Amino acid sequence: MSFSSEIKEKLCAAPYECSHCAYAEAAGKLAMLIEDDGESGAFWTRMSYDDIEGAPCCKRAFLRGAFLKSGSVSDPEKSWHLEFSAKHRREAEYVARYLKDNEIRSGITERKGRFVVYVKDCDSIAAVLGTMGASADALRLFGVQAERSVRNDVNRRSNFENANLKKSVDAAAKYRRAIKKIKAAGEWESLPDSLREIGELRIEHTGASLKELGEMLDPPIGKSGVNHRLQRLLEAAEGI
Repeated sequence: MSFSSEIKEKLCAAPYECSHCAYAEAAGKLAMLIEDDGESGAFWTRMSYDDIEGAPCCKRAFLRGAFLKSGSVSDPEKSWHLEFSAKHRREAEYVARYLKDNEIRSGITERKGRFVVYVKDCDSIAAVLGTMGASADALRLFGVQAERSVRNDVNRRSNFENANLKKSVDAAAKYRRAIKKIKAAGEWESLPDSLREIGELRIEHTGASLKELGEMLDPPIGKSGVNHRLQRLLEAAEGI
């Protein structure tokens, strides 16, 4: 069963808050498919002006009916998208206005001859579900959002660490080539002790950061000092 179908199944069991809510829900269903001159259209018009406009609970019932008839919501594991599809702009604007009355932002677009009211972020979608009577599923969305946030954070950190490790390995290889060139030319022993010491540490500790290399020295030096010495090794190799 799709996520939309699960939500609709639960909404069908949502209780009415007043004696007019059943009519408001029916009006919401009819509003998504009405013909301008049909009996259903007359019923919807009568309900919209006489009962729904002044009753918050009936507005919620109307939204529930509209969603049951022509709404959909994507699986939160994949994307954030909820929509209502109406035949006419007027009905789409009613849906958008009733959402706004519940402090929910939405947009309207035209698609294949119908007017679609859409909501595209987790907090707003959860608010729509809660407004229509699916509070437990609204909370479920927040849980999915939290899991996705943690998963994305872990992936970002992993990518960052892997990138840093690759940079360190590449740098170590560059310095290793430079040192081999200096040694092959018989110039290694003529270098200052400070350069030979940092060069050997760079080769021995391939994945170490500049900060870590500096802490291995006696006395320790900072990152800029380590970088300066390594750059001098590269210059020495280039001069051969």
